Amino acid sequence: MQLPENEGKLNRKQKERKIALKQSRAKANRKKEKKETARKQKEKNTIRKKEERKTARKQKEKNTIRKKEEKETALKQKQIDAIRKQEEKETARKQKEINAIRKQEEREIALKQKQIDAIRKQEEKETDRKQKERDAIRKKEEKETARKQKQIDAIRKQEEREIALKQKQIDAIRKQEEREIALKQKQIDAIRKQKERYAIRGSADFARYLADAPPAFLLNTLFSGKFKLKKIERGKRSVAFTVYAADCIAVEELLDKRHIPYKLLYIKGARTRAESLTKRLGLIVGVLVGIILLTTYYFSLTNIELEGNSRISSEIIYQAVEAQGIKTPSFSFGVDYKKLESELIKIDGIASVSVRKEGTSLYIEILEELTQTDITDTQTPIPLIAEDSGIVTRIVALQGTVLVKAGDTVRKGDVLIAPYITDAEGVEQPVRAMGKVYAKVWYERHILYPDKLITAVRTGRSETKTAMWVLDGKYIPTPSFKNYQIETEEKHGAAIVPFTLVEFTFYEVEEREIDFDFDKKAIELIEKGYMELEKNIPESAKKLRKWYIIKKLDKSTQLSIYYEVEKRI
Repeated sequence: MQLPENEGKLNRKQKERKIALKQSRAKANRKKEKKETARKQKEKNTIRKKEERKTARKQKEKNTIRKKEEKETALKQKQIDAIRKQEEKETARKQKEINAIRKQEEREIALKQKQIDAIRKQEEKETDRKQKERDAIRKKEEKETARKQKQIDAIRKQEEREIALKQKQIDAIRKQEEREIALKQKQIDAIRKQKERYAIRGSADFARYLADAPPAFLLNTLFSGKFKLKKIERGKRSVAFTVYAADCIAVEELLDKRHIPYKLLYIKGARTRAESLTKRLGLIVGVLVGIILLTTYYFSLTNIELEGNSRISSEIIYQAVEAQGIKTPSFSFGVDYKKLESELIKIDGIASVSVRKEGTSLYIEILEELTQTDITDTQTPIPLIAEDSGIVTRIVALQGTVLVKAGDTVRKGDVLIAPYITDAEGVEQPVRAMGKVYAKVWYERHILYPDKLITAVRTGRSETKTAMWVLDGKYIPTPSFKNYQIETEEKHGAAIVPFTLVEFTFYEVEEREIDFDFDKKAIELIEKGYMELEKNIPESAKKLRKWYIIKKLDKSTQLSIYYEVEKRI
């Protein structure tokens, strides 16, 4: 029982010795590792010191190089500063020269402006002097004209008195001649009536009379002349009877001789029946002609009247009417008024159309469409651009950033109000530029008047020719002159007959060179120039002043008209 315990103790001791051996070996290894680590650390320290010495040496070299570079940089900077100072001195010198040149140019411009102003003042003085001379000449001419007019009036009054005296004499002579002519005319009328009476009575088969006289006395008188009476009708104080044509003249002479009043009731015969028939044929022809004229009148179209068109041009409507073959003057056979209405309503702006014909006129009533309300775009960022050049006088800005001020000179196309606004944070916000900018604007007109003019002068020869225009046919006759002026006079036919008589008068002319006296017509030409220039000025513009300059050239005269206005640009 003791052997196993000893073996166990022996094994434990062996194990302890092994563990102690391992621990001693481990200590030795640790010592060895520490020595190796210390050696390596020493080597590392040595290497680090070497590297630090190298780094210090390199840093020293770098510092030396940097100091050298800094010295070189400082030297270069000094050179650059010296060059810059030299350049600044040179720039200042050049600027002084430029300023001196600009001042010299400004002095020259001011001198030229003074010279121009002096010349303009001299021209204005010269113009005023000439105007005064013209006024003096005109006043002198007016006085001379008034004096001559007085002489002419005195001579005319003397002539009028002489003419009045002669007229009185002529009137007296004329009245005497009129009395003599009236007397002769009475005698001629009496003879003519007698002849007519004989001619009428001699052409009839028989005639019937009514005489105012007692029946017994009248019948005895007529029977005493042995006249054959028929169809006798007695009254209390009158008698109606019929006699043969052969006895008419003798019966009337007898009644006139006895102073018996009578009246011819009627006459009958071959000639009177023929005249009656002719009158009836004339009546029939007249009725037929009247029917034809009425028919022509019904289908004639001589006038087109438009009603209700205020915005649509009448010319557009007339063109649409002519496109349907309707013209004036013309006949309205086969005209489709419904089709005309449908064509007219196709025109933009027309809501409805009514077409009616009354007499020879065609009435077209137009009902226009309602106008669309203009809507201003206030969102799209669009700048306000100058439409004219000028000097700004006042600004009314509604929206946007104003880029100009009163007194600035702007040209056409410059931006007046920019399409943005700057908020509180300094950020530009796009908007549509809106507002009104007013400026002084100048209008000018230059007209050249030559001293010699080529004009057409009438020679005194003329021709007159007449042409008839029916419907659309327009014929213009040709004169025998090569160069001529023409005057026309139209005479329209009645509404029922669509034709026009045109009388052409041709005047022969020839070209002649005449002298043009500008000074004599200066006032009239200046006023005409002002009127022509005012046509280009808008009605809303405020007219500030106007002036003119007259320049005498080699063979002509130049008239320059100027207008200064304030307007919206």
